[in-house]
Parts: sequence; structure tokens; C-alpha cells
Amino acid sequence: MKVYETQAIRNFALLGHGASGKTTLSEAIIHTCGITNRMGRIEDGNTKSDYIEDEISRQISISTSLIQTEWQNCKLNVVDTPGYADFIGEVICGIGAVDTAVICIDAINGLEIGTETSSELCNKYNKSRIIVVNRSGKEHSNASDVMKAIQDRFGIKAIPVQIPVNPGVGFNKIVDIISMKEYTYKIDGDGKGTASDISGDFSSSAEELHEKLVEAAAESDDSLMEKYFESGLTPDEVSQGVKNAILNKSLIPILFTDAYTNVGVDLLMKLIVESAPSPADIPDIMAKKSGIEIELKPTNGESLAILVFKTVIEQHVGELSLFRVFSGSYKAGEELYNVTRSLSEKPTLIHTLIGNDRSDIASISAGDIGAFVKMKNTKTGNTLSLKKLQVELPELDFPEPVMDVAVYPKTKGEEDKVSQGLIKLHEEDPSFNVRTDPELKQIIMEGQGGLHVDVIIDKFKRKNNIEVFLKEPKIPYRETITGKSDDKHRYKKQSGGRGQYGEVYFRMEPMTRGEGYEFVNAIKGGVIPSRFIPAVEKGIHESMRTGPLSKSKVIDIKVTLYYGSFHTVDSSELAFKMAAAMCFKECFLKANPILLEPIYNIEVKVPDAYTGDVMGDLSSRRGKIMGMEPSGVFQIVKAQVPLAELYMYSTHLRSLTQGRGAYTRSFSYYEIVPPDISQEIIEVTKKKEE
Repeated sequence: MKVYETQAIRNFALLGHGASGKTTLSEAIIHTCGITNRMGRIEDGNTKSDYIEDEISRQISISTSLIQTEWQNCKLNVVDTPGYADFIGEVICGIGAVDTAVICIDAINGLEIGTETSSELCNKYNKSRIIVVNRSGKEHSNASDVMKAIQDRFGIKAIPVQIPVNPGVGFNKIVDIISMKEYTYKIDGDGKGTASDISGDFSSSAEELHEKLVEAAAESDDSLMEKYFESGLTPDEVSQGVKNAILNKSLIPILFTDAYTNVGVDLLMKLIVESAPSPADIPDIMAKKSGIEIELKPTNGESLAILVFKTVIEQHVGELSLFRVFSGSYKAGEELYNVTRSLSEKPTLIHTLIGNDRSDIASISAGDIGAFVKMKNTKTGNTLSLKKLQVELPELDFPEPVMDVAVYPKTKGEEDKVSQGLIKLHEEDPSFNVRTDPELKQIIMEGQGGLHVDVIIDKFKRKNNIEVFLKEPKIPYRETITGKSDDKHRYKKQSGGRGQYGEVYFRMEPMTRGEGYEFVNAIKGGVIPSRFIPAVEKGIHESMRTGPLSKSKVIDIKVTLYYGSFHTVDSSELAFKMAAAMCFKECFLKANPILLEPIYNIEVKVPDAYTGDVMGDLSSRRGKIMGMEPSGVFQIVKAQVPLAELYMYSTHLRSLTQGRGAYTRSFSYYEIVPPDISQEIIEVTKKKEE
């Protein structure tokens, strides 16, 4: 593949709900370009973009992949992203590298939760949009209803640029509103449409839509608007206006395809080449240099700034770093500097990719996408530049995980290997987190859902040859008091020789939630020498790490040391530490102790038909419904739910809503555990101690 200039590059991502046909669409694109003799099929496990073992066995996209091809003197960088909510991190990686989002919508199911998520990401990252109603040749496809739903959701800027003549089984005819031609296809996957005049049945509808499109084109530019009112627009001016409108987000064109039979895909590619923005068209990129914000132009002469948007480490594939050059140009073999991690890298080759098939190129221009191999110290989200420049791009922003599990090795003693292996996978996929929790004494892995967790664990087992099992994580409860108490404890031990002696008097009282811990030394007259006071504090601190009720942390209390006694020979730091620990426990249990549990804010996005089931289910989980608000064709149910009730909730929600629901969560506050549940927790803790 030759080196393309910035103006001849089109970077676009295929987004949308799972099973909307994104991977099949990528297959149709490369087949139309003449890369393959026949289209790969998901069921046969031979598509170019789904090449990872887990994707082939599960028959779903799991990882963002890159398909690079050439068409009509342009280079097409196609980023195929997963549709399942569990792999939202992969979608964020993909959308961060492109200029246009092609949102696939199933012609049967219409707008789904993945559609809404894709649209929100486009808004967040300021991406141009093209909507493709795919699978239009399937039985029960309903193009007209889906198109109406799209226009209801996205408003007047969503304009059909095609009319599907015969949607459903046998779909092979499309009226193109831009060229005002009717295209007829064979349904053998050839993908080459034959143009003809529009048949009479659709001519008036086509004229009406063409006029709307011309108006949208004129509104994109003041000079075009003036020309439109004076003498009308030429076809070239309409084409330029459409490009302007897509770039400034005032137009979302709607197209119709059936990727499985390769119908209409060439018209989509034509629109992308002629009307989607090139990297040269997009606004300047914000970056930092020596901590100061700067603007970078997407030109070869600008400072070099490369973002690694995806890392792939797979057996038989190797270690691939997918990157986009946001500014400047790069020649293979030149030394790079990883600004994020402050180290040098020197890749020897630049690769173009069609899935996991690689070709080499000598250099790469601003705006283009490529891949490096064996960049062991460079990870997803890192910026590469020249050492003398050290320009840093914004990092990718991943959502908070929604599910956590405890990971245990089947063989004791391999905990460190498990932790280190998962940390390496996190560098490849930053949308999940892993930590060894000293409080819970567990390795905690947090992911975007049950399927996400399963995929990571399967990958971990393959790469590390270590068997692990998962358990529900312990809950980080907290202990505190609601009353006041006063107690003393004398620690005295005599077993021949020097003994141990220390006596302390404590007053304990609650503090306002969130104020933490306060220690007051009210000793007067030296009844406890000052050298032993730190030991008293240490005894309190150690006791607060594992409270008397459930071995959880103690919070929000005030302890006053107001009296005590010592022995000139037998007193020691150890004696006073032990006396303090025991006095703390006795005081705590007398001060009306309670358990607190973490409460999370959650937002569940579902179609309106499922709101009743979702709210009922949340109530059964001791959740408090805080309200509901519309979001396009969906509803967002807001609630506060104890963390103890959220284990595997993402999996349950998928089952409850037939895969049409998604949720986010964030920590809110600690709340008193109901007495019956509190008692159960305390009893379980006692049994473990026995």
C-alpha cells in the first residue's frame, strides 16, 4: 500500500448495538475493494476483523480491529468495534482514532441501547455521524418505521440520502438522493450497483428528499445559502455543502444496506470518500507541551504527535500497537519518545493492517493510522513524540467499571502471579481494573460486565497457564458508634522477671459522618508518661483497622485518653498498646455500635417497556428509586442501591431486558445496615473466628 497524503485519508469507525452487522459490513467493504475473492462469514469464523480466538469461538466482536483498504484514490481506515456494552472500552479506543462514526442500526430491531451509546460517544468526542440501516434484506425488516424512529430521535438533521425500493427478502434496489439515480444489485455478494433512472413510483419522493438535502447543504455555508436563493446550487456545490454539513454536525445522512448480500455498501463507501471529512478537515487538536496547552494542526510539517489507541497481545499475532498520527509525519526506524511513560522507543517497521494481516510501509502521514510491533513499554493511551518536542495528547477516558469479582488461584502461593498477570492485561485493556485489596485480603478485578470478566479470565488462563476461580467479593463495611461510653483497661502480666503493666481510661463518642477519627490526649500530672502516648495511639489505630463487629474499618469516632497509671519498672510501649487496644474494644461495644454499608448511585438505561420490571427489581435489592428521566427513545432509571446487592447485576439486567439495558454506577455514601442483615454479618464473622 502506498503512502497517502492527509487529504486522501478517511478514518471511520463502525459503531452500533451488537448483531447490527458491523463485522459483516467491514467484510463487504474489503470485498468491494477487491481485497478478498469472497466475503468471510461470522458463522464460519473466517472474517478479517474477528480473528482473535475468543471472537471466533463466541461469534461476537470482542476487540477493536483495523481494516485498511483503498478505494477511489482514497485510503479507508475502517475501525470495527464491538457492540456489546461489556466492551465499551474497545469502542472508546476506536472512536478516539477516527473522524467519522458510521452507526449501524438493525433494520429489524431498530434503535437499541448500543445506538444510544454510540450517539452519546459521538457527542462526547465531537465526531461526525453517518447512520446505516443495515440488514435491510432480512425477513421482517421494517425500513420505514426504523427511519421514522431515527428522525424522531435525531431530529431534522437526520435526512435520508437513499430510499430502499424493496426492503425485506430480495432487497436489491436503492434510490440514491445525491445522484438522483436508482441502483440495482445482484444478491450474490458482487456489490456492484448498476445505475438507471428512478422508476416513476419513487420519483416524487426522491425529489422531495433531494430538496431537503439541498437545503441542508445550503445551510452549511453562508455563500452557498446566498447562491441557493439566487440561482440554485450546482451538483458540485450540493456535494460540497453536504460535506460541510457532515463536518459541522448539522447533517446526519441515513443510508440503507444489506451487508450480508453486499447491497448498497458501495454507495456508503462513495459517500464516505466524497463527503466524510478527511483528517485535514477537522479542527486543530489540543495537546500539551511542557504542561502548557497548545494547538496542533493535522499537517506533516507540524510537531509529531502519535496516540496509541489500542494494544493487542495475542498468541500467533504478537504484540501490536495500533496508533494514529494526529500531527506531523513519521518514517520507519526513527526514534520515538513515549511522553506518557518518559522512555524511548525505536520501532523498526510501520504496518498497515487488514485484521491480523500485515503489510509494511516506509512512512506515514499526518492523520493516518498504522501499527507498530514489539513496543513492549508502550501501552494503550500513550502518546509518542520526539524527545526534543515531548508533545502529549489527551488520554483516553474510560468509564467506571460496573462489576467486581474476587480472583483466587487454585494453587495456593500463586497470588502474586495472578495479580501481575492481570496487571499486564490491564495495560492492554484499561477499561478493567485490578488491585490487591489489603482490607479485604482479596485480588479484586473490576470490569464492564459478566462477559467482559469472562473474556479477561479466559485470556489470563491462556497466557499464564494458571487456573483461577472467581468468588463474590467481600463488602467493605464500616463500623461506628451512635452513643457515648467510658471505660478503662489495665494490662498486667507477670511471668518471672520483668512484667508488663499499662492502664488507660478512655471516653469515646461519635463524630459527624465523614469527619474521621480524632484522638485527644487529656492526661494531666504525668499519670501516663508522654513517651507512652504514641503507643496508646498505635493500639487505637490497629484496633480501628479490624472493628469488633465484623472485622471492618472503624470510622468517625473521637477517643479521649483522660487518665491511667504506669509502673516505673514494668511499663512499656507494648503494655500500653495492648491496654489501649482492649480498652478501645470494650468502649466501642458499649457505645451502641452499628454497621455501615456502601451505597452506590446507579443509572439504568432501558426501553420504556422495561422500566417497571427494572424498578421492581431494584426495589427488591433494597434500592431507593430516585427518579426517572427520558433519554431519546429510552428511559434512565436513577436509584441508590447497596453494593452488597449489585453482584452480577449487569448479567441479570441483560437477562431482564433481553440485552436492551445498560447501567453505570458510582459510589455515593455509607448507610446504616438494617438490623437483621447486620446481625447476620456479625454472626458470620463470629463463626469464622471460632
